Amino acid sequence: MAKEKERTRAKVSRTSRKFLILLKRFTVSVKLTEEMLSALDSVHKMGIMHCDLKSSNIMITSDFNVKITDFGLAKTLGSVGARASSL
Repeated sequence: MAKEKERTRAKVSRTSRKFLILLKRFTVSVKLTEEMLSALDSVHKMGIMHCDLKSSNIMITSDFNVKITDFGLAKTLGSVGARASSL
């Protein structure tokens, strides 16, 4: 009976560690998504549309800040502060 309890405890412990790892990955993913959307919002408010957003144009710093790069194909919007929905 004691061995069975120990195995169950070990299994729960492994499951808890796996869950915490997944939770941390999810939390980091949400933070990076928020950072990217905030950066795009700032650029759009300045009247610029990137036009070539892809994973190779998104840099992540060591402290998990998102930098959007390569504005070579960017276009200026008709009026500064125009919303994407009006494109």
